[in-house]
Amino acid sequence: MVVDADYSPAIGKTFRVVNESGSSALLHNLLHRLLLSEQQAQDDAHRQDTALSAANYEFTLLGCEGNDYVLRVTPRTDNQYLYRGTIWVDAHDFAVSRMEVQPGRNPSFWTHHIRIDQRYARVGEFWLPASNRTVTAVRLGGIANLTIAYQNYVVRGHGDSALRAARAAVHLPAPALRPVSALVD
Repeated sequence: MVVDADYSPAIGKTFRVVNESGSSALLHNLLHRLLLSEQQAQDDAHRQDTALSAANYEFTLLGCEGNDYVLRVTPRTDNQYLYRGTIWVDAHDFAVSRMEVQPGRNPSFWTHHIRIDQRYARVGEFWLPASNRTVTAVRLGGIANLTIAYQNYVVRGHGDSALRAARAAVHLPAPALRPVSALVD
């Protein structure tokens, strides 16, 4: 499946399927539902409940790795869009650079042991998804691997007002962390 995705701080994410091939059951029962779930998770009704914030997560500092803080995240509520696991936060920008997580709540009877490895890259002033690899054990079906490659980003209207709006839309917890130099001997 090839999908064009657009993001606007005012509207959120929108998706347009450009090309798809393969099993129609897989396309309609999994991939189209995945896109719908992605849109639902970031709409106004869910955005506050799914933000990476102290209201939704407990954060435990595990240490430092390179230029990143490494944190364990544990959801405070039983929300299908929250996750648990490890995140890496860039020490300079306080942006998530990597996640190794699993859903806080299993999304379906048919799946279990879901492991998500999401990587982010800085594109201009923004940290955007670079790749996602999800491995899922499917009841009666074995192991399913989903790989998403994000590419060809175009940042439009990236003037000061767009940058301020995008930063306002990000809900990272206020860092209560010591500088990296204080954590590393």
